[in-house]
Amino acid sequence: MKWHQLKSFIQFYLKAHTIYNVQSGFLYQLLHEGLDTSKTYYIYDKFESLRIKLLKNDAMIEVNDYGAGSHVLGQSERKISQIAATSLSDKNKCRILFQLVEYFNCKQVLELGTSLGISSLYLAAPAKDIQVRTIEGDPHIAEIAKNIHADAGMTNIQIIQGRFQDVLSDVLRKSHRIDLAFIDGHHSELPTIDYFDQILQYSHRDTILVIDDIYWSEEMTRAWQKIVHHPEVTLALDLYSIGIVFLNKNLSKQYVRYIPYHYKPWKIGLFG
Repeated sequence: MKWHQLKSFIQFYLKAHTIYNVQSGFLYQLLHEGLDTSKTYYIYDKFESLRIKLLKNDAMIEVNDYGAGSHVLGQSERKISQIAATSLSDKNKCRILFQLVEYFNCKQVLELGTSLGISSLYLAAPAKDIQVRTIEGDPHIAEIAKNIHADAGMTNIQIIQGRFQDVLSDVLRKSHRIDLAFIDGHHSELPTIDYFDQILQYSHRDTILVIDDIYWSEEMTRAWQKIVHHPEVTLALDLYSIGIVFLNKNLSKQYVRYIPYHYKPWKIGLFG
């Protein structure tokens, strides 16, 4: 897995473009205004203080061990701090989620994989009339996430506890339509494709789908490539850590690997 990630990153880096090489006006505007993670909002500090709280929490909880196919194979005890260190979306990724929701004025948001609830906070924070529905398989982790959301004073997040394959269809029916979906969890090829296909049935022209850890394994990379080549997908934006796809038929069909300018400062103008 680590070899796949290293090889994938080298290939990504060599092919990645900076904002100065982007031809599409839509994409340039999105990168310039919607995905500039150097922007700061006062709410970020509040959420990151909750992340630090989780990272320092050495209380032990029972965690379900989900194996292939999401069957429970057993339980083990883990520190909350260990779960936080390995499972939470990082600060930069959370900022991207916040800014996507804000930039596109998303109202119905779906998250597959709540973990301890930090990414849900960022998804729900841009406006009070956003409804975030987030699914978490483990009941003990879901309970901690509920407490984190309460500590943050966020009332527009609903946690649905259950396995994705058991509850997703019902959650989608209750949502009616999805403006943005963040698929983070069950890092396997076929389930990821299945969840993507289900969400598509409740999508519209401006729906945005964010796929996490697209180079986490060969399976996830295959899933990402299948999603990119789906006939409903137009623009696919590869940020290495996540992939973002758009369904708007007014956008030209293209696949863009994007990296911030400071990582490739020579990729500008005639030198790009």
